[in-house]
Amino acid sequence: MVADTIEVQAINEYDSVDGYPYRKYPSIKIARLAVDKEYERNGFGRFSVLAAIGIAMSVSEIIGCRYLTVDSKLESITFYEKLGFGVVEKYRSNDYPKMYLDMHPIFKMMEQSETKDLDR
Repeated sequence: MVADTIEVQAINEYDSVDGYPYRKYPSIKIARLAVDKEYERNGFGRFSVLAAIGIAMSVSEIIGCRYLTVDSKLESITFYEKLGFGVVEKYRSNDYPKMYLDMHPIFKMMEQSETKDLDR
């Protein structure tokens, strides 16, 4: 994982931050993720991305990032979309289109879960 940015106008309106005063959002990029062909379609890729999301969420508490990005291979776009990532339209025709995940809804779900656990 590496530090990254994503342009404010690249984010879908429903994923954006109202009143954000800068041109780019800070983000965390999944720099390299691969599964050996022998182990494809066994859940290792999904597990790796979910682990990366967990790490990114921990890091974001320190450095204040809301978005997770990845430069996807064309054949992996559907895989990332199933995990909640969206393609940045500006880069859709690139060899490695940029995709992003807004981690804020995940934070909210975790907070609600923790609140329910405390109420028990």
